Amino acid sequence: MSAAARYPSNAAVIDELITDATVEALNAALAGHGISADRIVAVHYLDGVYLANGAKPRYRVLYRA
Repeated sequence: MSAAARYPSNAAVIDELITDATVEALNAALAGHGISADRIVAVHYLDGVYLANGAKPRYRVLYRA
């Protein structure tokens, strides 16, 4: 079901994508999900916490669905 079908109003629907914090991984994820540059709202860098839980740095991408 598309986002437009789930939300019948004309409000913009924002979705998110989280990927590894490398340019190559970010570009591959955007291409794999068919997200073009004009749909991207924000890209946030998420620090990794190696000592606590071993989480690697990541990018969180907010985009128009």
